[in-house]
Amino acid sequence: MMGDPATTQAALAFLMSCQGSPAGPQYSIDSLLRTAASMTNAPVESNSSTPDNAGILGEELTICSVCKDEASGRHYGVVACFGCKGFFRRTVRAGKTYVCRYEQKCRIDKAGRNVCRSCRFQKCLEVGMEPDAIRPDRDKTGRQKNPRRTHGPGMIENEDSKTPVPHNGSGHDNEDDARTSPSSGANSAPISVSAIDENVLSTLREVELICNSLRDAVPMSPKKSFDLYDAIHRPSLVSARSPLQFNGAEGSCDLRSFNYNVRRLLVSSLDYMNTLKPIADLSEDEKILLIRNSAPSLALLVSSFYTIKAEAPKGTVYLPNGHTFTTETNLFTERFNGEDSKRAQLLMNRVESVKSLIIDQILSSIRRMAPNDLEFVALKAIIALDTNIPGLSEEAQATLTVARESVQTALFGHLQTRFSQSEATARFGHCFMIAASLAKAGAHITGIMNLSRDLGLGIDPVIDQLLLQNFELSS
Repeated sequence: MMGDPATTQAALAFLMSCQGSPAGPQYSIDSLLRTAASMTNAPVESNSSTPDNAGILGEELTICSVCKDEASGRHYGVVACFGCKGFFRRTVRAGKTYVCRYEQKCRIDKAGRNVCRSCRFQKCLEVGMEPDAIRPDRDKTGRQKNPRRTHGPGMIENEDSKTPVPHNGSGHDNEDDARTSPSSGANSAPISVSAIDENVLSTLREVELICNSLRDAVPMSPKKSFDLYDAIHRPSLVSARSPLQFNGAEGSCDLRSFNYNVRRLLVSSLDYMNTLKPIADLSEDEKILLIRNSAPSLALLVSSFYTIKAEAPKGTVYLPNGHTFTTETNLFTERFNGEDSKRAQLLMNRVESVKSLIIDQILSSIRRMAPNDLEFVALKAIIALDTNIPGLSEEAQATLTVARESVQTALFGHLQTRFSQSEATARFGHCFMIAASLAKAGAHITGIMNLSRDLGLGIDPVIDQLLLQNFELSS
């Protein structure tokens, strides 16, 4: 796709360019994952005091005053979309009270409107929506005794004519509830996904393609030792960006080739962290914390996904340099005596246990689920955007939390387009079960590496430095 290094770098800069931080902790996935071009062309907030007889022909009246989505008309005193109209009506009628986790400073737009209900309702009031304008005797959009039936992806039933009409992804009262709460909405058929959710997922897929396509302009020999900060800026110090070959053509790996494959996976993780916003905008220290936390899980997820995609034999994991790893693979051939012999036996037992966890549980679970490309890139981002890491600043935690929740929202919206409500909910939960298993296996692998180092076995010094050695923040 992007073999030329100059083309790759230009596309990378355009796709993920940083526009600077907003004043105050106001975040949304729209600003975190959106391209520079769309950021500069964002619509201006509409004026809620525009006279009623102005219609919706002017540009300022085609945009929702609350979230900037396409407006459907004037509702409760302001120009708004069906989604914000329905949200406001439901909140007022039910007398709901919401609490913001981020000091009432969440950014409310098309992408982030479902992240914080408290800030969204406050925005509705600020732009002039009138609670007194809600008339129960004329409200025909509430919960029905005979709810609307969906007619397949992209189609819903018109309440008056009972004929199917296209669903444009931004127009119906129950859209926000359906995407925010897995237990609400119809349960009989898939629904349409919003353009914003698709944009989040397609951006994540583009990030994956770019990272997989990166090549070194000037190939260089990997270093045996380096500064972690240098590795963040120049991942090729860890390993050359060789083409990813999850095909098993090189046969079973030994310890030496296994280390080379792990290095290549680490480079992929470094490239990913340097490309995916908001991680790409974090400090070097915080990037290193995220790498050390998620690299083992990301390596397992990437290897498992591409192994299944390549239709590898059951019980076999394909590695990025063309090697294979199976339950029969023996990485350690040294013999020990005395106390070391007992520790070596403990090591072998742990290795066999992790092999079983990876091949019999994780790989089998992902194979049964058969995730598509969008589900894979969403799960990968969710793992990378972990906030439960000591050392992260409060600002970084807030940014990562909003980004992760937005990816989760987009993932669930995508699942709703492919499955019924109950199936989408079950599959959504299954994704997080896989993420938990990956984290567990990653922790076991790190423990095995530490024990191997204590026994004097051949742990690669680069892997040791990047993942195992103690790391202290520079500030």
